[in-house]
Amino acid sequence: MSMSTSTQMNPRVGVAGRSGKDVRSDLQVTVEARDSGGIELVVTSKVELYYGDAIRTQTLDVLRQLGVEHARVIVEDYGA
Repeated sequence: MSMSTSTQMNPRVGVAGRSGKDVRSDLQVTVEARDSGGIELVVTSKVELYYGDAIRTQTLDVLRQLGVEHARVIVEDYGA
């Protein structure tokens, strides 16, 4: 996995997971730490109708457990 240019230049942004047409990965998560504003959660999934609510709930639970209060979180689910 390679880091994007924006991630390399901003130490407050982290990316986990692999993506691309030929990659069979469940999902990719990008987290941008913020100083205020609460949690902004964006979920993109081709199976959103079935699993979107579960992805949101689990993501928010993990953020809460980690003590994250302010961040922009993007979850891109590729439905592997």
